Amino acid sequence: MRAMKTVSNRDIFRLFWVHILRYKWRALVVVLAIVVATAADLVVPWFLKAFIDTLATSAPSGLALRTLIGILLSLLGLHGIGWVAWRVCGFVNSDFQPRVMADLQRTGFDHLLGHSYAFFADNFAGSLTRRVVRVSRAFERIADEMSFRLIPIVLILIGTSIGLSLRSPALMGVFLVWTGVFLYTNYLASLWKLAIDVVRAAADSRITAALSDSITNSITVKIFNGVREETRRLADVLRSWRLLSTRAWNRGEVIFAIQGALMILLEFGMLVYGSILWRRGIFGVGDLVLIQSYLLVAFNKLWDFGRSFRNIFEALADAREMVEILALPHEVRDRRRPKTFAVRRGRIEFKEVSFAFHRTRVVLDRFSLAIRPGERVALVGPSGAGKSTVTRLLFRFHDLSAGRILIDGQDIAAVAQDDLRAGIALVPQEPILFHRTLMENIRYGRRDATDDEVIAAATEA
Repeated sequence: MRAMKTVSNRDIFRLFWVHILRYKWRALVVVLAIVVATAADLVVPWFLKAFIDTLATSAPSGLALRTLIGILLSLLGLHGIGWVAWRVCGFVNSDFQPRVMADLQRTGFDHLLGHSYAFFADNFAGSLTRRVVRVSRAFERIADEMSFRLIPIVLILIGTSIGLSLRSPALMGVFLVWTGVFLYTNYLASLWKLAIDVVRAAADSRITAALSDSITNSITVKIFNGVREETRRLADVLRSWRLLSTRAWNRGEVIFAIQGALMILLEFGMLVYGSILWRRGIFGVGDLVLIQSYLLVAFNKLWDFGRSFRNIFEALADAREMVEILALPHEVRDRRRPKTFAVRRGRIEFKEVSFAFHRTRVVLDRFSLAIRPGERVALVGPSGAGKSTVTRLLFRFHDLSAGRILIDGQDIAAVAQDDLRAGIALVPQEPILFHRTLMENIRYGRRDATDDEVIAAATEA
């Protein structure tokens, strides 16, 4: 099997973007609703400032009361706009994200089934299943963080900077410098934590693989009295995951401590500076409320930024394993223009066929065999001689190292794999059943068969 290609975060985002574009109008509505809701939140502090200033500077009167009522109605209107925008965002997003997630799982499933027999022999089914699910869950997490965290953060940082600059350019300058330090610190800290998250995600996959391997072969485990051995193997994998999880969470706590300290310093410094301006008569009480309101909004979102940034990197780590598989070309591929395939008589010919799983494991060396229509042929030999391999090569589960396989004179490498396999019937050694009804299992070989035909086939069997 070919080595998997290392993929970048850009490759992961490109996969997501391709699937998002199928529902671009839904995505656009979600983003626009978030912009409207966040813009409404950014205007609220100015009305709070006006409300406090009116209370602090106006004597009780009919005019002051009308002014306060007007401000309160404006605040109610702004909150109403935000409420409506968030509801629109939520309902549209409830339709948008599941569509993309379902498409991602379908893409992963289709690509997986296109891989060769060797690929599935080298990978645990449970681990592959988990990867298909993980890539869609990773999209969900990243989409949530981008939509409900990062976009509002960007808008709030811009709005807060503008709002502070209208009262004091110095406050805006301090806020921008602090924001740059805060974001850069979180970026470095998230990369520091990501190194552990990637290893932890791989350990999580090993847990799934270990569980799947033991449970799938549970009968073999019991026959050979291997319960203790399997329990010990799982315990080793779980211990590795536990230690990595503890390290990852401890790093997260260090990051929370740093960003909390930065927020305390900014709030203290800006309120002290605002108090100095108030004492000089430059600021009113409403200005202090304005500063505090903007800081509370910004801190609330920026605290989420650190968490969001790390969540995105964790989601990227979860998605990476599946995207690596999607980037892995299929080992057995149809030609660009496959020939039409039709079984007329059923003559099979192996002509000088050579096949090796790898350089040191040659299974067939210039193997030739001709089977006439209606002829029954038995392949006899010791285990590992290549009997099963001959059947797999007939189905083109592997490509040949040399030689050709012909069915009624048609080279199976020149026809579509689906057409080839549709023309061949196989009764496998193992009694493999899907977790479906018996009717569905029997009908699997010919899915257009009627119930009566299925019952007749079962009776004949």
